[in-house]
Amino acid sequence: MLFRSRVEGFFSRINYDYNQKYFLSLSARRDGSSKFYKDVRWGTFYSVSGAWRLDQESFLKAAPIISMMKLRASYGQTGNDGGISNYAWQPLYALGWNNATEAGILQSSLGNTALEWESSNAFDVALEFGILKNRIAGTIEYFDRRSSNLIFDVPLPLSSGITTLTKNIGTMYNRGIELELNGSVVQTKDFSWNINLNATSLKNRITKMPDESKEIVDGTKKLKEGSSIYDFWLREY
Repeated sequence: MLFRSRVEGFFSRINYDYNQKYFLSLSARRDGSSKFYKDVRWGTFYSVSGAWRLDQESFLKAAPIISMMKLRASYGQTGNDGGISNYAWQPLYALGWNNATEAGILQSSLGNTALEWESSNAFDVALEFGILKNRIAGTIEYFDRRSSNLIFDVPLPLSSGITTLTKNIGTMYNRGIELELNGSVVQTKDFSWNINLNATSLKNRITKMPDESKEIVDGTKKLKEGSSIYDFWLREY
């Protein structure tokens, strides 16, 4: 049997630039997923971005060493329904639990009609530059990505007969600084040699957990406020 899910989306975007110097972009999308209950199936997500070509300004045109310089910033939202069952909101039953010749079924999941889209909200600001006719170019960027309504399988008491319940449990952030440098060391008609460098600092923190589940053990990880989602939870050897 082939199990499928359906996603339907509507998207719109407006782009504007003034004199190839100032840029603005606005977008909105509306997505619906069959993985969620009909009352919470649809999510709306927005984004806005802008850029300023500093090298087009008169105060930088007088500096021939600068080939390109652009300041940009953006904020955007995206929805995520990945990592869950195609029928995550529905109670499910498993066949094959027979008693001798009598057919038997067993409830395998509770379902959750309140389950909704996981949302990722990302902000970044960056400076792009090129000097010496772009022989040296790069980007310095600060980013802050916050995820809310995180979707996880929350462990339940064994007495419930069901091991986990898929639900939205909290929020976390990933923030840091990224540096990218590209240099053209040798550039001739028949030969070129480029060096690229990329470095990133990243800090991850869980900032909110549900009141009824302040700590959740998920495989080799323990999720709790103030810790990282990448921290291992293992026996010491």
